[in-house]
Amino acid sequence: LYEASLREVRALTHLPLRSHPNIITLLGVGWEPDLNHHDVAWPLLVLEYSEEGTLKDYQMGKPGMEFLEKMQLCEDVGRALLAIHGSGIVHGDVKSENILVFWSAEKGRMVGKVGDFGSSVLDFREDEHGGLPARTIPWNAPEHRDDIPRDRLKFTDVYSFGMLIFRVMLG
Repeated sequence: LYEASLREVRALTHLPLRSHPNIITLLGVGWEPDLNHHDVAWPLLVLEYSEEGTLKDYQMGKPGMEFLEKMQLCEDVGRALLAIHGSGIVHGDVKSENILVFWSAEKGRMVGKVGDFGSSVLDFREDEHGGLPARTIPWNAPEHRDDIPRDRLKFTDVYSFGMLIFRVMLG
C-alpha cells in the first residue's frame, strides 16, 4: 500500500501531469493512524471528487449514450495517456474503473480523467526489463507480466486503452 501510494503521489505531482485536464487532481496527502496498531499510519490521498463516478458507472447509468460522447471520453483518455507516456510513466492499469467522469462547463460536456496511478511504473532505464505490478484481466496485455524491455512497457497501456475503447463503444 505504501509503494502504491507513493507511485500515485509521484505521478500526480509530476509537473506536466499536475494540471493536465484529463488527469485526476491530487488535492492533499495525509496519514490515517491504524486504530489496532498505534505505531502504524496509512497514507491518505485526497483527490478531486466526481459526482458522476467512474466511466464504467457513468456508462451503466446511461445505456443510450451517444456515439459522439463515447468518442470524446475515449479521446480524453488518449490525451491523458499521451501526456503520461510523454513523461516517461507507464500507467499500468488502464480500465474504465480508473477513469472518472466530470462535467466541464468550459467544454460544455462530460470529460474523462485518468486516475489510480498505484500500479504505475515511474523510474526505469530504457535498458531495463520487467513487468507491471497490477493484474486486471481482461484489461492487461498478455505480456504485462513478462520480462519485457521497459521502453516497450508503455505498449501494455496501449493494449488496455484499446480494450477500453472496445468496451465503451459497445457499452
